[in-house]
Amino acid sequence: MSGDSLAVGAVAPDAQAVAGPDWRSFSALLLAAAAGLFVALVAALAVIDPYDTGRPGILRARGVHEQYPLTANASRARDPRFDAAVIGNSHVQMLRPDRLDALTGLRFVSLIMPATYPPEQLDVLRWFQMNRAHPARAVAIGMDRFWCLHETAPNARFPAWLYAEDFPSYLAGLVRYRSLEAAAARIRLLRTGKGGARPDGYWDYGPDYAQRGLAAEEPSRRKLATRPEDPFNPTGEFPPLDRLRVALSGLPPETAVLLVRPPVYRTALPEPGSVREQAARSCRAKMEEVAASRPRTALVDLVGRYADDPADYYDHAHYRESLARRVEQDVAAAFARLGAPNLAAP
Repeated sequence: MSGDSLAVGAVAPDAQAVAGPDWRSFSALLLAAAAGLFVALVAALAVIDPYDTGRPGILRARGVHEQYPLTANASRARDPRFDAAVIGNSHVQMLRPDRLDALTGLRFVSLIMPATYPPEQLDVLRWFQMNRAHPARAVAIGMDRFWCLHETAPNARFPAWLYAEDFPSYLAGLVRYRSLEAAAARIRLLRTGKGGARPDGYWDYGPDYAQRGLAAEEPSRRKLATRPEDPFNPTGEFPPLDRLRVALSGLPPETAVLLVRPPVYRTALPEPGSVREQAARSCRAKMEEVAASRPRTALVDLVGRYADDPADYYDHAHYRESLARRVEQDVAAAFARLGAPNLAAP
């Protein structure tokens, strides 16, 4: 009876207490906090500008920490100390900017990116031109066999977003863990001045070949004795060169441009009379056509010129410093014929 009376007279518990915590409000608060933190993090990355792209331009300091050229070139290409560039992959990697400077009177930056193809190199060419306060005085573009293929798959590691013209694409690509690491490294660089990437971009691949056992000439000779089975394009159509022609048409007419076919060892040359040779001739003719499509432009064809001495090569398409010096002299002489050293300095 008394138990029933207590039950009847008991006060009803608070409805919210029965329902438990307000998880919906808590979740909303948590999501809002996460969104706020995310926005703050993206804003911090944009301000720090981990790859020194100049966007949005709040941090005026120059330079990036040591890193692979795929990302470091975003900074190098906008460095105002340079008025000329070498663009390409490892087949023009050994061209040394300071030696080209001495030969031409220009100020070169090497914007090479190993294992890249025409699409990535065209992106870097555009980025270099976009970030000039004055027209570039000279550009040398390595025209290896990949320009002669019908199409090439893009390098999956290449950060196209980093070289994008529009800020939203860049910002979307910036949001990744690697950018956080790059931001921390850039802060350390700016604070200590240590660990910076080489400004002119030169990278001697000799030590890399030494690690592969090709520093001595004899192992290289054995490799060079074989004929590589590289893919080729017999269609007579070369879309990468069509895109290059469009890209070059957008450069200022005072910019001197060289299309440089780098040397290869003779076993990499197509056999005379073969379909492969016909395809190579057709591609070369297209390169000449592209060069003739704008003023102050020339094709420098070194394929076949330095093909006979195995002591010049690590493998069929990568040459040693001794040959690189001769290529640099050929490039400098071609720029002189175009009048590049005599362009008015900005």
